[in-house]
Amino acid sequence: MRSRLRAAAFLALTTLAVIPAGCITIVEEPGTADAGTAAPDVDVTAAACGELTTDDFTCGGDPVGSWVIVGACAVPAAYDPLEGTCPEIATTAGPEAAVSGTLELRGDGSYTLRLERQSGSLDFSFPLSCYGGSELPCRGDNFGGECEVDRDECVCAVSISRGEYVETGDWTRFYETMTMYPVGLGPAATAVCRADRNTLRWVRFPSDVRDPAWALTLVAAP
Repeated sequence: MRSRLRAAAFLALTTLAVIPAGCITIVEEPGTADAGTAAPDVDVTAAACGELTTDDFTCGGDPVGSWVIVGACAVPAAYDPLEGTCPEIATTAGPEAAVSGTLELRGDGSYTLRLERQSGSLDFSFPLSCYGGSELPCRGDNFGGECEVDRDECVCAVSISRGEYVETGDWTRFYETMTMYPVGLGPAATAVCRADRNTLRWVRFPSDVRDPAWALTLVAAP
């Protein structure tokens, strides 16, 4: 069983452009269309995701349909509030997360994501040695949470919360790797698995590493 997301293709973000609705090609075979942005090599076997593993989100399949979110967990490995300045950062997700809403993926390559709420928590720590031993970076207001110094480490807790949110845009798919092109935002890589006719699993990786990735389980809308 694979334990890591396998990137199918890579395209530098500097070469990506917003693609008009109706011009998206959804492909199953390599080399026939722009594959978009590859999903990061991120393990989703975090405790917060329960028994779900990476394989549960990377089987591919046709995701077109109207879907209702019924389960969610934050994927901490994709979250880096230090933006690459301290490789020793360690992040864990809280056991509870709540995401509700719908996702409509249309056959013409357009989509609408509607979130009614999105909440969860993340804990992270980093050695003060990343910043020459200074305690100054260990401030909750730097990260939108609470931080404290514990010996030679900074330990922080951050709550994730978002109210009603509507996003529209276009999407492409290359096997299990799907790229979203939201209007007004940068491209977002995702991994997708239509486990059966009525179940879709979807991991969305943020354009900004200061945001966590979310692993969602959805069912076909009635």
